[in-house]
Amino acid sequence: MHSTRTDLKYALAFLLLLTAGCVNAQFNPAPGAPSYPATRNVMVLKGIPEKPYIELGEITARGQDEHRMLERIRKQAMEVGAEAIILTPTQTRTSGIKEQHQGQFATTEVLMRAIAIRFKAN
Repeated sequence: MHSTRTDLKYALAFLLLLTAGCVNAQFNPAPGAPSYPATRNVMVLKGIPEKPYIELGEITARGQDEHRMLERIRKQAMEVGAEAIILTPTQTRTSGIKEQHQGQFATTEVLMRAIAIRFKAN
């Protein structure tokens, strides 16, 4: 027979597995930024481009899988009409127990930010 404590440990482990792939993304528009129709592709930049651009806003994603986070940010950027995103350095945060001990696990959450931009017409 399982104890309630053991059942709780299994439920927590299952919940962690379910949420490990979840990615939340949020768009915060820049003040006064114009609206544009959705785009079909977004360039990913790791620095400020030389071409003049308009900042549409910031997209923030949280999760554990950086590849899925970047794809979610790109999708969000296309929805708001961006032609490119400028990635900023990622941040990580560990919560819970750092060592696996008595069925308790640590989770590492990654915070990824990008600036959604549109290039100015020449």
